[in-house]
Amino acid sequence: MKTKLLLLLLMTFSISSFSQIIKDDSYLDTDFVKFKTSLMQSVISKDEAGFAKHLASKVLIMKDVCDSPKCSKDAVIQYFFSDDNNPQSSWKSFFNTFRFGFMRVEENPKEFAFFAPSFKYNLESESKLLILGENVNIRKKPSLNAKIIKKASYEEFEYNDDSNTFSESNINVNDGYLWLEVFLKNGEKGYVVAKLTSYYYDTQIKVEKINGQWKITEIIEPIGC
Repeated sequence: MKTKLLLLLLMTFSISSFSQIIKDDSYLDTDFVKFKTSLMQSVISKDEAGFAKHLASKVLIMKDVCDSPKCSKDAVIQYFFSDDNNPQSSWKSFFNTFRFGFMRVEENPKEFAFFAPSFKYNLESESKLLILGENVNIRKKPSLNAKIIKKASYEEFEYNDDSNTFSESNINVNDGYLWLEVFLKNGEKGYVVAKLTSYYYDTQIKVEKINGQWKITEIIEPIGC
C-alpha cells in the first residue's frame, strides 16, 4: 500500500514538471495533504468505508442519484460502488481524477476549495486538448498504422470540439479506438487516441472545509455518463 502511494506521489511530481496546466496545490495546506493521502489510500485499496469518511454529509451530484441534487453518503456509495454499477470502473475513474493533482481556488476572501483534476481549471476545454502521457503518438490519419508526425508529452493542442456532429473529419472510431483531430503549431492536422487526452477525463471533484475538516462536497459527471 505505502509503495503504491509513494509511486503515485512521484508520478504526480513528474507530471507537474512537464506541464504548467497540471499542478498539485496540495502542499499549500498541511491538513489537505493528510486528507489527500488518506483519500488515495482508500481508493487504491478499494475501501468503501474509508472512502465514505472523506465525503461530506451531503454531496452534490449532477445526476438522478437521489431525490435531490445533494445526496447522502450512503446514496453516493451505493451509486458508485454497488455491484450493479460497475464498481471497478468507479475506482479507476476516481484514481485517474485524483492522480492529476488538486488545484486550490479562492472562492471567497480567505476561503479556499480544492478541485480535481487540476487541469480542468487551467484548460480551455472547448478548444484545447491536453495530452496525458509521455511520448504519445500524433498520427497523420486516425489509424494505428498511420504515419507518426509528432510525439507529445503533456502538451496542449488546439482541437476540433464539434463533437455533436461526430463528422468523419474530427472524431473517428478506428482500430478499436476513438480518435480526435488536433492541430499542430504549424497548422498541420493530426489524430490522437482520445483515452490519452483530457477529453477522456470528465469526472470533477470539489473538496471544501466543513467544520474544520476537508470533505468532498461535489462529484460532477457529464449527463449520460
